[in-house]
Amino acid sequence: MAINMGEAAPIARISAQSLVDQFHLRFPIGWDPDGATLKRWKPFVAPTLYVIDEEGAVVHMLLGESESDAALAKQLEPWLPTE
Repeated sequence: MAINMGEAAPIARISAQSLVDQFHLRFPIGWDPDGATLKRWKPFVAPTLYVIDEEGAVVHMLLGESESDAALAKQLEPWLPTE
């Protein structure tokens, strides 16, 4: 699951959808317009990406922006679905 927090709703949805399409993601994408998730997780920096396994444990965390989409994909490759 991914949750986009703090961006204007139309921009956030377009940005998130482009990532879903590009990386063929097959997990839910959530929206947090009121910041409830932000308050609960209290990330150190934005963006923060948590990879959470099926049992709910954080197995990886990325802090800050990636240099590029390709760099982000490489960092997330172990957790991306295979076709």
